[in-house]
Amino acid sequence: MKPLPSKGITETTIRPYGFQLRVINSGNIKSKTLVIFFGWLYAPVKALEMYFSLYHMKGYDVLFIPGLLKHFAWPPYSMELAKHFLDYISNHSCDYEHYFIHGTSIGAYNYTSCLMLAGEEPNKFSDFFTKLRGIVFDSITCGSEQRMITGVSHGLTKNRFIRWLIPNTLSLYFALFPETTVKFFANGVQYFQEHPAKVPSLFYYSKNDPMCDAELLDELISKWNKNMPFPVMHKCWARSPHAGHFIKYKDEYLSYHDQFMKMCETSSKL
Repeated sequence: MKPLPSKGITETTIRPYGFQLRVINSGNIKSKTLVIFFGWLYAPVKALEMYFSLYHMKGYDVLFIPGLLKHFAWPPYSMELAKHFLDYISNHSCDYEHYFIHGTSIGAYNYTSCLMLAGEEPNKFSDFFTKLRGIVFDSITCGSEQRMITGVSHGLTKNRFIRWLIPNTLSLYFALFPETTVKFFANGVQYFQEHPAKVPSLFYYSKNDPMCDAELLDELISKWNKNMPFPVMHKCWARSPHAGHFIKYKDEYLSYHDQFMKMCETSSKL
């Protein structure tokens, strides 16, 4: 890997949704690749920096898309975020030749909103898919509505009582607004499974993750490998914390990531 440029990184916050663009300072030489990182729920800065450095070391700029509770609790907010993101990419990222996506936990949910919206207007956002070269799905929340609710409660607090309280509150809330919430989640899962971006994909997950149905994800990966025109890699650990695989199994995580990136770089000349 290349060392980070001595001049470091320039950070720019993009309003109103708090996107953060991190550009490598390297004189007149600009990165050709933009990594779009869809973050998990209220991800801590220190943890995010590990992922950002992983891509900056390769000479890539990073656009961070934060994951917030409101995106999950009221899906129209996630679709608003998706529209703002796609408009920004279409109008302000034209100089990049390649895009790469990394979605972690609820970040994959917001990515799916982008996927669905782009699918509604394929001509308008065709450039996004043309430039997209690969996707990493890390600890995605996969399975029932209850697993998604569990994911939110774990992402918000470590207090056991509040973790017990949140699922009951959210379940009642979703029962009151099923068309806007539960139905949207079901449609999103189906769309994610049946209409993926046709680029190489890598999944990280674990069998003991309460927010991910590992067997269901196994089936999806097998289905994609059989029916889709793109390669799918995966690494599943028996025991590993949600959104914590990079920290717990750093060497193994990096080994799979390097293999995947080399495959994407070779196929698209990143």
